[in-house]
Amino acid sequence: MTDQFMLEETKIIICDDQCVSKEEAEEILEDLAKKIKFCAAKKKHQSK
Repeated sequence: MTDQFMLEETKIIICDDQCVSKEEAEEILEDLAKKIKFCAAKKKHQSK
């Protein structure tokens, strides 16, 4: 089974045949979301 979704402009694909548990994948996604939001805020601030 594969879950796919978009996080801002980033396409996320989670395959359950990989070596991470669902909990580990959720932690990775939370970290990624924080990084994407930080970069987007930084980019928006620099464009002003």
